[in-house]
Amino acid sequence: TGCYFKCVEGVTFGVQPVQLPPAKVHQRVPISVELQMPPTPGTYAGTFQLISSHGFFSEPVWVIVSVVAPPDTSGTVTAAPPNMPLPLNALPQNVFQELQANVVEDS
Repeated sequence: TGCYFKCVEGVTFGVQPVQLPPAKVHQRVPISVELQMPPTPGTYAGTFQLISSHGFFSEPVWVIVSVVAPPDTSGTVTAAPPNMPLPLNALPQNVFQELQANVVEDS
């Protein structure tokens, strides 16, 4: 029972379903999650949505991140890693929300 914000497709970014507190009609409820970036450079996508025992009841939230390799400090030049292809043309444009983060792994 209850309502949850959860990943429904793609990469979860380490996010477990978040249960929402009871709310009145048209009441705003803040939702906050921390995303854990994959360890390998590339482009990753996940779709999150609100769900209850009656099914989905919100527009999807698309999360797309680009993880980059740490800078090469050895003085040598290296090629950039290829990005993982995504079917971005399959996403509805009216609900498409893009979030890009350039993440550098801790050395």
